[in-house]
Amino acid sequence: MHELLKHVLTERDLTRAGDIFAIPDCDIVNDINEVLKQITEISSHSDYICNDRDQALIEICITRVTSCIKETGTLEKYCSALVALLESCLHHNLMPVGHLRDDDPPHAKIASDVISCIVLVSFPLQSDKETGNTAEVMELFLPVAVQFLHKGNREISRHMARYLSLAALHHAVLLKPHVQTIMDSIMSGNYPLCRILTNLYEVCPEPLEGHVTALVALLPHAEPVEKSSLFGLFEQIAARRPEALKTAVPQLLSYLCSNTAPQNVPGCMCIDLLQVIASVSGSKPRLVVEQTSVIKRAARPPHATAKSTALIATILARLGNTSQERAQEALNFVVERLHGAEWSEQAALIREATALCSAYPALFTDRLLAALRANNSNRPKSSHGEINRTSGGITIVKLGGQNSSNDVVTMRPVTGPAPVMAGASVVTSPPHSCSPRGVHSSR
Repeated sequence: MHELLKHVLTERDLTRAGDIFAIPDCDIVNDINEVLKQITEISSHSDYICNDRDQALIEICITRVTSCIKETGTLEKYCSALVALLESCLHHNLMPVGHLRDDDPPHAKIASDVISCIVLVSFPLQSDKETGNTAEVMELFLPVAVQFLHKGNREISRHMARYLSLAALHHAVLLKPHVQTIMDSIMSGNYPLCRILTNLYEVCPEPLEGHVTALVALLPHAEPVEKSSLFGLFEQIAARRPEALKTAVPQLLSYLCSNTAPQNVPGCMCIDLLQVIASVSGSKPRLVVEQTSVIKRAARPPHATAKSTALIATILARLGNTSQERAQEALNFVVERLHGAEWSEQAALIREATALCSAYPALFTDRLLAALRANNSNRPKSSHGEINRTSGGITIVKLGGQNSSNDVVTMRPVTGPAPVMAGASVVTSPPHSCSPRGVHSSR
């Protein structure tokens, strides 16, 4: 070991501790294992927590060692010794006596420095990408790191949420054995950990599916980024195993129109929530059918937006696939909201009406045609011919000048005749027949 470094540690000479920063990295890089071993021995001594000089000495030595590891890129070589030091901290009190870092117990300070060294070298925050082969480092580090979530130090837990997010992004499989520890930490108030759940779900879905109800209950308390992560998880569950959301659907929908919704589930979150319900209704509509009245209530002011109304129409249309009665109910919703809706919203509503009429041709009635005519005549006219094709089999054709009424709305069901409205005339055409330009004409 370098003579100065050896002197400082053996004699515990705080007066010369600062001089070790003048030693080149190349002169001490091979001493790091021995240095970390001595640091662990000194910090584990019974009088360390009340020995200010030793604490100051160790802080200086740890700063010098971690700096050398970062500069020389030797994390993999010395990770075992760092983790051993980190693990020794778990045997001591880590709970702060105040709100500042200076109020942290000495072993909490050691743990914070070692954890940040390991993670920030592995995953530089500027790019959120791993450097080198970090799998072996994470295999050693993560089993010890997750234990700090329950040591009562909120600052360490808060940083750990960020660090585990980076680890989960690259090595989620290594966190599989620790899902319950992570969930316990989330339920105890460490909500930033919600950000790793979507990555965890990809490698161990079943344990998280068992916590759906508890996670839904966190939504009013979570920050926007945490809410977004939770909704992302719910969408994953809806795609893989929607039955796991059975008890959560009413709970989710209760946030849509509650008195606390504007504060706790803002507009963008309502969209995320409705997208989850739309995913469930697409694969397992029976899980949602009993909630139709709640869903429709969310389409009323002050909750409704153009996007949320379109999503609600999608949900109701999917529920309409379960019976003609529900299809009629969904179509009624669409017709009621066509009047006065923005054109982008109208296109989405007409798309759902087309899907419903495709499934149940008997729903294509005079009332629907009247609503289509009314909206067709109320749309702004273009001075030039224009074709607007929307998804869902709808073709809007604008012909003639500003005062022309020759707009054409084409609804093409998947099966059966395609009803067409052109100006004041309505015709039907075979499902696969069309003019050379793909536009049905009443002339």
